[in-house]
Amino acid sequence: MRKLFTIFLVLTGIMAIPAFGQNGYNVYITGEDQICTGSGYEYSVVWEYAGSPASPPAGGTHTWTVYGGTVYTSGSTYAFIGWANDAGFMLYEYTANGTYYYATLEVSPNCMAGLSTPPVSNPGPNDSCRPGVVVTEEVEPGIVRLSNP
Repeated sequence: MRKLFTIFLVLTGIMAIPAFGQNGYNVYITGEDQICTGSGYEYSVVWEYAGSPASPPAGGTHTWTVYGGTVYTSGSTYAFIGWANDAGFMLYEYTANGTYYYATLEVSPNCMAGLSTPPVSNPGPNDSCRPGVVVTEEVEPGIVRLSNP
């Protein structure tokens, strides 16, 4: 019975799964995961091999897929994404020499992320989530009162 189980594992490829990441590589998407609807953000891909910074395997092709937003520009290690929905998901895929690598990142709404203590004016649509809104006071740590002058 043990021999039959071992043959099953080999045939299904379960024993062929690399012990460290994807064929020795780990791939991550870095960038803002707390987003404002209608805003754009830059994301980067970080590659590691056996825990050290690395370049992607040579000769590969990449694809960025975004749900809840639009890829405005991208390259093999970066993308600029505009978010149309309050929450979204991105998938980076890279294939080289028949090996598939991927990274994912889920984003969620948080227009208060990164606001400073009062008074901070947010002058334009490219600079903030709420153009013209001013932080008037910090009610308690992390909670601010806003006004629209």
